[in-house]
Amino acid sequence: MRILQWVSTLTRGNASLVYPKEYALVELRGALRLSDTQQFAVGLEGGAVEQSASTPAVAFLLERGVEFEELHYNHAAEFDRGFGVEAAEKLGFAFAEVFKTLMVEVDGDAKCVLVPVDHRMSLKKVSRAFGGKRANMLAPDKAQRRTGYVVGGISPFGQKTPAPILIDESCLELDYVVVSGGRRGFSVRLEVLDFLEVSGAQTADILSWETSH
Repeated sequence: MRILQWVSTLTRGNASLVYPKEYALVELRGALRLSDTQQFAVGLEGGAVEQSASTPAVAFLLERGVEFEELHYNHAAEFDRGFGVEAAEKLGFAFAEVFKTLMVEVDGDAKCVLVPVDHRMSLKKVSRAFGGKRANMLAPDKAQRRTGYVVGGISPFGQKTPAPILIDESCLELDYVVVSGGRRGFSVRLEVLDFLEVSGAQTADILSWETSH
């Protein structure tokens, strides 16, 4: 038995469960392995553990002590039905549980909007939710410069220049939500209540009720 302090990450398959607790008691068995994407210095009986976060989104969640699950899949450039749909299908989650991150402008101000991967957002509803008059999609190059992430890997967490966050109210029917972890082929899963708390997100009905595929 080893006492892992500050944070411990163990992986099974393509999922890594992260425990950002001051003390996490973990038994290392042959079926488990330390994450290949993280660097650890493990000590015995109270030794410190250091972890270099793989993305700014992971660093954001670790700094706030949120429990979350890291989910990895092989992104295929030829997949043509959207990054979010690809994540849901390859990770084995229902479309309703996986939310895509969209960057928009409301009256010229950048906003971060999340909707289920199989739906489109209503720009009119988004504008209304933010108390604005007009909403437009943020140009991809501008979204990348503002967030520090590439399109298809934009996370609501750890953006270079944070924007107010709005998520569709359908998330309130779920226990957990899956969002981008900050790069293509990488998502994080956390409790909806934790998501709302650490992101400060508003909730509203913002779906156009047209499926995106």
